[in-house]
Amino acid sequence: TGNAGIWSNGYYQRGGSDFCKFTGDVRDRKDKQFGDLRGYDQLKDKSKRSVQKKAAQHYVKQIKEKVDRHKSEIEDRLKAAQQEVDASELKKVSTTDPESRFMMNKKGKIELAYNPQLTVDRNGFVLANDVFQDAFDTDQLQPHVLQTESNIGDLPAGVRWSFDAGYYESENLKILSDKKIDGYVYCQEKAEDTPYDKKYFHYDAEKDEYLCPEKGSVIFVGTTYDKLKNKTARFYKGTQCVHCGAKKECTKSRTGFRRIRYSLTKTSVMP
Repeated sequence: TGNAGIWSNGYYQRGGSDFCKFTGDVRDRKDKQFGDLRGYDQLKDKSKRSVQKKAAQHYVKQIKEKVDRHKSEIEDRLKAAQQEVDASELKKVSTTDPESRFMMNKKGKIELAYNPQLTVDRNGFVLANDVFQDAFDTDQLQPHVLQTESNIGDLPAGVRWSFDAGYYESENLKILSDKKIDGYVYCQEKAEDTPYDKKYFHYDAEKDEYLCPEKGSVIFVGTTYDKLKNKTARFYKGTQCVHCGAKKECTKSRTGFRRIRYSLTKTSVMP
């Protein structure tokens, strides 16, 4: 009857044509899965050895391809990490995330991370946001002011804007003054103004270099592109720092050279 079924070779049959189609599908799947190894137990010893050799060659080829892919991925990671070390003059970077930087978290522990920045209005609405590689906030004030203007338009003169202590720096205060922003920046106690602050380095546009307070040249050494910010930063490095008597007052760099970084934006110009 139409509802009856029989067992045949371990497969349940509800009709002759359905059974043939079902067993044919199973055969096709086995052919696809096992290929030349199908019916191995029925082969002669000589043929079995031939199949074993084919199987071994097949698996060796698969493993070699996998190893080659993995080796290529490792080489690409190491190359990217080395480029990041050279461009940023770092001693070490992460091979899995070369663009991250070692930063201190809120618990006082050093970890690989990024520095997110956020600007909100008094009601908590986000006006601008970005992610940076720098461990400190000092150089992020100007980019954020410009991004906010780009997002919401020109800011009214005298607009009040508060910043935390990380943004307190003479150049940032000048930017706020030039933009006519009534800025409130928390000021941490500072022992005294140093004569080697970045503001005392004079930029020579014709030579594209800075002149330090000790009359030494701080020359352009290269640029680095930040994929996260989609922006470029220019780096300058002192040429006479090694024998300079003011080196300890001027820089804390392990290399002993004073470095200046200038982040470029769509509307920024060199000082």
